Amino acid sequence: MKKRCLQSMARLLLLGMLLSVSATLPLGIGAAEARLTTDKTTYAVGEPILVTATGSGKDWVGIYPADAVYGTGNDPSIIWYYVAGDGNSSGTAKDIYTAEYNNYANWPELNGSIPAGDYQILLFENDGYTLLDSVNITITDAPPEGDWGLSEEKPLVTDKTEYKEGDPIYVKALGSGKDWVGLYCAGETPPTGMPVSIYWFYVEENGHAAGDTVNLREERFNPDREEYGDIPAGEYRLVLCTDDSYTVKYEVAITVKADPSQKPATVTATYQSANAGKGRADGKLTITADGTVPKSYVIRWANADGAIKDYTDVATVTCTGAETVFEMTPNTLIPMGADRLLVYAKTSEGLSKEPAVAKLPSGAGNYELGTVRQELQVMSDIHLNSDASHPYNQHFTAALREISKFSPHTLGVFINGDVADQGLAANYVAYQNILKTAGKDLNVIAAIGNHDFYGPTHGGPAMTDAERIAQFLKGTNNDSETVYFDRWIDGTHFIFLGSEAYLPPNAQLSDTQLAWLEETLEKDKAEGRPVFLFLHEGIVNTVAGTFEYQGWHGIWQGEKLREILSDHPEVVMFSGHSHWVLESPVSFLPTDGKKASHLNTASCAYLWDDHANKTNVGINGSQGYYIYIYDDCIVFRGRSFSSGQWISTAQFVMDWDSKGAFLPESGESETETGTDTAPAPDVTGESDTAAPTPDSNPAESTTVAGTPAATQPGTDAPKERGCASAISALALIACLPAVAVTFLRKRKE
Repeated sequence: MKKRCLQSMARLLLLGMLLSVSATLPLGIGAAEARLTTDKTTYAVGEPILVTATGSGKDWVGIYPADAVYGTGNDPSIIWYYVAGDGNSSGTAKDIYTAEYNNYANWPELNGSIPAGDYQILLFENDGYTLLDSVNITITDAPPEGDWGLSEEKPLVTDKTEYKEGDPIYVKALGSGKDWVGLYCAGETPPTGMPVSIYWFYVEENGHAAGDTVNLREERFNPDREEYGDIPAGEYRLVLCTDDSYTVKYEVAITVKADPSQKPATVTATYQSANAGKGRADGKLTITADGTVPKSYVIRWANADGAIKDYTDVATVTCTGAETVFEMTPNTLIPMGADRLLVYAKTSEGLSKEPAVAKLPSGAGNYELGTVRQELQVMSDIHLNSDASHPYNQHFTAALREISKFSPHTLGVFINGDVADQGLAANYVAYQNILKTAGKDLNVIAAIGNHDFYGPTHGGPAMTDAERIAQFLKGTNNDSETVYFDRWIDGTHFIFLGSEAYLPPNAQLSDTQLAWLEETLEKDKAEGRPVFLFLHEGIVNTVAGTFEYQGWHGIWQGEKLREILSDHPEVVMFSGHSHWVLESPVSFLPTDGKKASHLNTASCAYLWDDHANKTNVGINGSQGYYIYIYDDCIVFRGRSFSSGQWISTAQFVMDWDSKGAFLPESGESETETGTDTAPAPDVTGESDTAAPTPDSNPAESTTVAGTPAATQPGTDAPKERGCASAISALALIACLPAVAVTFLRKRKE
């Protein structure tokens, strides 16, 4: 059969030998004796490749990359078929994509289809590797030529109406101004604004002109439609809408056919604990696929009754071949009562009906943390607008209502910066109104963020930095004279830092502020007593959203602050600003016994991740933490306020010993330096609704007050209508306020 696997050096040597031999051996292949032909030699990606071969018995045709070494038992064909078998006839043209056999799984770099590149089609004799004839072809991702019938009467066209999964979808459109094209599933109606479009582009913006050929897959993608990011098999509609509205001027129906290689394999899974302690999820999950491997796997916590409903998926993990290994997030608690992991194979046809089951060690989800001494909540980047109906305001309102209901004895709700979206006085009026209704019984304290320094660039009056700070302090009910201050609540210490000037893209911490911090930490340091430190901007290369490649860390005096915190393991520093989802790798950097811990706080308003960083479109959602202090540990429980679920990979635990000394996680911990390697791309989970409790799953499910983000009207937009800004090391260029309401933000200033 057609197999593979060869070291690159051996491959090159064999290729050289074969080429030299082929130059001297008479193969009997002349123009008059051709036994293999194609309808042409250059094809577009996904275009049928018509092959005509003559032969008998087990003569067979295979397509290979141009540099593949065939006949050695190492490189397999990509697709192959018998010339005169399996219903095929000698001398009859056949689209090679419809051949009975393929080896996509052995060519993972081809990703289940034949992409652009140079290839060879070969005819072999009698089930062997005696070469009878060959044709070289090129597959290009360039669209086919012509206008495809584009006209004023037909202002939206595609290069074809039927595609295979992975094919480029080429589109031409006529229009002007803000006319735009969007991709929806068949039956979805754009004028409702929900669901959002999958991909979209303006006809005459962002480098496009009317009539240009556009590859839809390269255009803007709405993260809310994550399950359609690959445009899986199904029926779709492309719509041309006028002037940034949802008025459909013209539409085209297209079909995407399933990739025949994506049939669910037989999947098994095993979990190996790292023995980090009872209730700890640290370890690895090994997933094995026997047969055609799926695209990815969806992992869920479960017990004998099925998946635990009030937790998000643990992850969606890209399949890496016959064996995929997923490292569980360190320092994470297993949901109480869970005794297994369910692993679903994800293909173009959806999730497998029957999951693989990986059993957890006996008693792993049966543990006691003791009695809760104190509890509090932390959220960041609430971005309140003047309009009370704005989704960000609704997110904050819903979060406070949930906290009021399920945490009546909380020490407080701590907001880590960006209270006001535009830095306007009216934003703080909205804040006060929400506190009077949704959070009237809560102790809410806020740190200052970069958006709280806005104003003139967003429709407000010109103000000095001192006036902006004064507006923030008054607007958040703070009697401090500076943006740095501390509070003692029921014996627990809370410290707030903040930028003292608007010097984008980073926070400006004065020497006076840093000296005050150092003195305060040393004076009040005590064993067994945590100190919670809030600063809107994070220290570079600590937690998700601060890594250099992400571009969202920002403290001019970051190294000085890092040095101060290097001898304070009792400090937990919360980092906002980036909005990075709590499902991100390294959302928690625990103490090593000497340095402070760091926690990514995501955002209550809207979310961000590595994918959003590329598309410049935010994620509709609202996240934060419930924090529970026990006698010998602190548990940080990541919460999706918008879905009412615990975030599986953000249930962090930090221990200390009986004397109160903070303990590092067993094994290697993340290194807090300025040269850390960036983590792997984000993984995210799915959502449902449930009420929070500190130690156990709730007995009854409760819907959080307020409309969930997933059902907010108008969140498609179908694209981004907010302000975009470019951030460099020296300057931030803020755009003028948008006329339309921003529901999903572009890259944040």
